[in-house]
Amino acid sequence: MQKSPHVIWVCPNNNFFFRSKGEVKCRPGSVIPKLVNEGVKINALIPFDPLLLPKTKLSSTRLTRHTLTLSEKYSVGITKLTRGSLLPGVYMVSIPTRDPALWSALFCKAAMALAQQLKRPVDIFHLFDWQTGLFPLFLGLEKNGSRIFKNSKTFFYVESMQEYGSYSPTVLKQLGLPVGVFHPEGIEFYGRVNYLKSGLMFSDRVGWLNGKRQRSKSRFSGPSFDGVLNKQTEKIKKWASPRSLNSHIEVYEELMNAPMQEYVFFPPSQNHKSAIDETRKIIETWGPVPPDRLHVNTLSFLIQSPTKAYVFWEWVKDYYMDYGLRLIDCLSKRSVILSRGVGPVGEYWITVEPDHEYIVELIGYLSDFNSHPLLRSRLVRTPRIFPSANRNAIFIDTRNQKQFRGPIHQDSMLTSKIRSGGTSAFEWSEAEWLSSLRETVSSR
Repeated sequence: MQKSPHVIWVCPNNNFFFRSKGEVKCRPGSVIPKLVNEGVKINALIPFDPLLLPKTKLSSTRLTRHTLTLSEKYSVGITKLTRGSLLPGVYMVSIPTRDPALWSALFCKAAMALAQQLKRPVDIFHLFDWQTGLFPLFLGLEKNGSRIFKNSKTFFYVESMQEYGSYSPTVLKQLGLPVGVFHPEGIEFYGRVNYLKSGLMFSDRVGWLNGKRQRSKSRFSGPSFDGVLNKQTEKIKKWASPRSLNSHIEVYEELMNAPMQEYVFFPPSQNHKSAIDETRKIIETWGPVPPDRLHVNTLSFLIQSPTKAYVFWEWVKDYYMDYGLRLIDCLSKRSVILSRGVGPVGEYWITVEPDHEYIVELIGYLSDFNSHPLLRSRLVRTPRIFPSANRNAIFIDTRNQKQFRGPIHQDSMLTSKIRSGGTSAFEWSEAEWLSSLRETVSSR
């Protein structure tokens, strides 16, 4: 590379690192050591994980306290896990809340605090998944010509559209964000605040695995992001592999040479205040917004259509390291893990098959990697997408309470048509069904 960029990886999970023989190391096959060998200066921020702490007590100089501001002030601690100036520098942040909406926002703010702690201009923030989707928005609203963030670009890497961080509009007040960012060209998506859309709209580049879009659309995906993605086509980079060194080098060089881009966070309007007032009125006309938490253990599994289902859940006793969802197909006796890494409170859209029986379970994972089923839904059967195979249906004439068989009974006038012409009952038109039914009733 022509210049050695300073890149901060903002990773909402601990999949990239492990501790071995007293040192925090990259996972085998990780692209991070290869990037360091190419001259890229990488620092990484990950969530707090006690398994990465050494057995001996860390020096107090490795722990730094920061005060982060949303609607309220929160104190977080950033711990340096690697020694000296070795690269990559690995830092983990301890956040005082597990509420998914607040946790993700504070994690983004902690990444900005880490950059200021390092006192070195950041060229690229490499962001992962929907939990970091608010980062480009925070960066654009708060950098204010800072030396650290003056030339910072953002690269938003997404592997799945299955989870996207969707919350009620009232969360804006908790995040300390102005109401004006809630609009169709901003972070509003189907009437809710959407973290994934924020990352897609306001990042400088978006990483996308080849073929992931099609698979995500056909299995277990939520509301379609096709419209959002079509508007961002020019900045979407399709990768062959998340471990591809060439893909990383290519997108880093492209970002380093790209001009700074200004994003419009608020709706275009001659009167900005009137636009905010109009957005606030829209939110208020919806009536009371259901709370995001009920503070009870609950899991609801609902069917939207023969091929689409929806589950939402809340687990109050939040002492598990990780959570996941399991879908059980009672007809085929198969089960599949829908997602790993969901929070104790969340929602999920699922693609299902017609005329099947399903059960959904919320699973909790402990530090020893053992899993335990926490909540289990009721048995739900999806409707058919085809007519019933029952050809002996019994109808009732409500006027005289007489019972008679349907138009495909052996004494029906259309039975001969089926037998002679080979026409299936499912191919009859509505007019044929009604005509046959009237003739059957009149013959009674």
